Amino acid sequence: MIKPNMSLSSPPETPLRRPCAAQRGIPSSRQRRDRLLAAIRRYVEGKGFQPPLTFNELYDHAGRILQLAEAEEAYRNWVTVLLNNETWRRRVAGIPYQRRLLLLPPCLRDEHDCRGEMDALGLLCRGCGRCVIDMLKREGERLGYLVLVSEGTAAVLSLVQSGKVEGFVGASCMATLEKVFPIVSMVAVPAIAVPLLYDGCRSTELDVDWLLEAIHLS
Repeated sequence: MIKPNMSLSSPPETPLRRPCAAQRGIPSSRQRRDRLLAAIRRYVEGKGFQPPLTFNELYDHAGRILQLAEAEEAYRNWVTVLLNNETWRRRVAGIPYQRRLLLLPPCLRDEHDCRGEMDALGLLCRGCGRCVIDMLKREGERLGYLVLVSEGTAAVLSLVQSGKVEGFVGASCMATLEKVFPIVSMVAVPAIAVPLLYDGCRSTELDVDWLLEAIHLS
């Protein structure tokens, strides 16, 4: 099994924020999310998937995983995203950090305290440390990632097509992931996208350690 390379440094500290409940369609407790992710990984280990899989293939397999895990059908889209991540996991792990893009959504910032500014490409983070974006950005840059704090998919596809990056790791809300999946699938870009816990484009949250694990894959 491909494992994250976390020996490079001590895990970075994560700014504390209020706990939040996940939106409908995502398991509300971290324990349930971890249990389903473990079920997905067990399922993938026995299948030998060769990415990219089509949405219909992933969706069908997600249904079987939910049955095996005795979990609610309401989580099917979320499981489909995580399953797609796992099919790409080995490919992403084989790409040098310097050839990967780390894509972070601006909605992770605390808009009341954020000192950054928005431009045509996204958020210009000032590194104030008041939200998780600063920590993730610093960690990605330390490893050699190209880091972009943006919701735009056009910039990502442009970077991939230019040859500057071979794959990407990031986070996004389920609404955006559902929209961009056909585009990313079409160009077969190795990618891992950690779903945010709720939509809304304002001060949202995610399972940060899941994203850090993906960032450190090697």
